Amino acid sequence: MSKPFQYNGLFCLPTELLEIMLSYLDVNSIKALRLTCNKLAKRCIGPRFLASIQHPLLDVSLENLRSLLALARNPDIRKKVNSITLLATILDIPELEQNVKDGYYIVIKVDGPRRKRVEVDYSPEELSTAKDDLIWLVEQKEARKNESPSELVKLLEHVLKTFGELDAIHLDGAVVRGRKERRCMRSGEWVPLWTRAAQVFSWVTRALAQSQASVKRFDIYQSNRKYGIEAANIGNHNVTHDLAGLEVPIKGLQSLEMSLSGDVQDALDNGERQEDMQEAEERMARKTKEQDSYGTPRLPSFFLKSTPSLRKLELSFRRTATLVSKSFRQKYEWIIHSIAHEAQFPMLEECTLAGFSARSDSVLLLFQKSPSIRSLTIHECHLSSGSWTPIFAHLEASMPELQTLDLSNLWGKHMQTVMHTQAHVGDGNDNSRQGEADHWQEGDGLVIWHTHSRPQWTRYTSTTGSGVHTICFNHEEIKRGLVSRPLNPGPGRVKSSAELWRWRNKRLRLYGPPS
Repeated sequence: MSKPFQYNGLFCLPTELLEIMLSYLDVNSIKALRLTCNKLAKRCIGPRFLASIQHPLLDVSLENLRSLLALARNPDIRKKVNSITLLATILDIPELEQNVKDGYYIVIKVDGPRRKRVEVDYSPEELSTAKDDLIWLVEQKEARKNESPSELVKLLEHVLKTFGELDAIHLDGAVVRGRKERRCMRSGEWVPLWTRAAQVFSWVTRALAQSQASVKRFDIYQSNRKYGIEAANIGNHNVTHDLAGLEVPIKGLQSLEMSLSGDVQDALDNGERQEDMQEAEERMARKTKEQDSYGTPRLPSFFLKSTPSLRKLELSFRRTATLVSKSFRQKYEWIIHSIAHEAQFPMLEECTLAGFSARSDSVLLLFQKSPSIRSLTIHECHLSSGSWTPIFAHLEASMPELQTLDLSNLWGKHMQTVMHTQAHVGDGNDNSRQGEADHWQEGDGLVIWHTHSRPQWTRYTSTTGSGVHTICFNHEEIKRGLVSRPLNPGPGRVKSSAELWRWRNKRLRLYGPPS
């Protein structure tokens, strides 16, 4: 005997009315409703539900990857997903455990320039939730101990293969405090977080190589630059595995954004070092000579060798120790050197380099091989050898497509003029040229630009005068010449001026060693 027909009014509701009803449900309830029958599964794919699945964001775990794979296997949902964000996380068990024990938690309140810690007592509901979160965190910790990296990679491989092609893969990091609560990294947490970030990067690159899935944009911890991949690990096969297998997945790559860093050991050594500066200089020189010659195979350019479609390249570098010596700066100049010599960028339009130490000839070669760049940003870059002068000359005369040039905190040798106006080019006046030559001199250190009507955040004032460290040139200004000026001693304000300290703190926050 056949079953009697069961009328379900939800099937017949107009789409607009159904969407209004669904707006009263949370995402988990909508997911549960979709599981009741096939018809509702299709009808419940509305704007609210799609907003939660078009850009999935999840911690990397077996449980979450299984859920993501189930999402990818649904043909109606799969084509709606544009990008995925994979988080490298650590678990904040000790702090939550202490909060539950004390019965309160700490909130940071900002009162103008001051920040103060305020103790907030748990309500009965909040305390119950915190205890549940603590149990869940302990369970997650035990689950991680039993996770097999090969199983994680296999699951991620299936996910990427099922999606086939994604607009973007983002890698980011966070500290997990509960099922629904994450927070940013705090002081002292960067070593375990960076270690986890390297693991996640390793799993993703290996899964990409094995799945042969393609991606248009690859963001490797660049959106949140507190995290970084140690430069020495880029060519380490324990991290990147089958480099040849990545050629197909990144062949259609249009945007690569990557946050690199110095070695973690640099910071640990710097904190423990008791020797004087001369001994530190000699030890660093020996280490650089032994480990960082250009013949080493540790090259990050495997991402770039087979990227004929690349239009945007954004690379940043975070130092894990202070630039105490020239030999330390030379330790990482191989990064730009290897990219400049091994990679080709026939379609590159937007390029950003931030925080790097490099040789002048390496930077020049990189730009010579990328004549189609329209937007160029160079921030906090130190020349370990050579001069900025030939680089500026090339940007002025040999990159006709360049429309915007954003420069900030450039260090090294460079030609400067005591005439605080831009040089005129193409006027055919040789006598004028001869006169202008008398005003040129070579400087070494921070490149200082003209000071006319510059915003306060682009300059600082000290006992050596007022200097502009950040400037943006448009196409016409580039053609007139990139002229810097010397920072002559002047009255100025004391070295502890507000502008100077803001400038130093910003540089340290963006490029300096993690606290």
